[in-house]
Amino acid sequence: MKKIAERAQQEKQIETIRGAPDDPKLGESSLDAIVVVDAFHGFTHPDAMLAGFYRSLRPGGRVAVLDRTARLGLKSSEYSEENRVPQEMLISHAAAAGLRLVSFDADFRGPKDDRSYLALLEKPR
Repeated sequence: MKKIAERAQQEKQIETIRGAPDDPKLGESSLDAIVVVDAFHGFTHPDAMLAGFYRSLRPGGRVAVLDRTARLGLKSSEYSEENRVPQEMLISHAAAAGLRLVSFDADFRGPKDDRSYLALLEKPR
């Protein structure tokens, strides 16, 4: 976080906000887009985080989630340990938060060139 804060100070276009495990602490209806790269699997409260994302998006705002593919049937802690989350779980959590799936790429190559997916979600207008 310190390096990000230093970069933000240099760039003067970045604001750092320290969220909580169950709340991103983003301003209501303040964002057009949110990008989550290789991190959704680590959310201990995914429903609460997605609800927070929903609140922070303006109508028509989007959330892009890139994460590594996993098989269904594991415990939440096992997904976190493996740094993976099944696409079905993400889509289910997103729908519960009110976000709709706009597009999905099931064979996206992630940061470590392993099999990942890219989901684009949208807050209705």
